[in-house]
Amino acid sequence: MQAGDVQTINLIIKGDVQGSVETLVKTVGGQNTDEVKVRVIHSGVGAINESDVQLAMATMTKPTDNRVSIIGFHVVPDDNSRHLASRITWRLSFTA
Repeated sequence: MQAGDVQTINLIIKGDVQGSVETLVKTVGGQNTDEVKVRVIHSGVGAINESDVQLAMATMTKPTDNRVSIIGFHVVPDDNSRHLASRITWRLSFTA
C-alpha cells in the first residue's frame, strides 16, 4: 500500500431490532484509521435478503474484491440470498 492510499471496507448491517443495528453502525463506523476506512453502505432490520446480496455484489469494484461484507446480528439469510451467494462463491458464516 502506498502512502496516501486508504483501503475501504464496505459493510451491510442487518439486525433483529433497530437498537442493535444503530449500535453496530455507530461502533463500526468509528473504527476508521489512516489506512482503513469503514463505510456502512446499508443497514436495516430483518433477515438478510437477496437485495442485500445484490447490493454487496454491485458495490464490489472488481471480481476479486473481498472488501464487502454483510453482517447479520441475530438474523440469518433467507433461502434466495443463500442461493445467490453460493452462485457467486461467497462464503456465508454465522454466529449465534
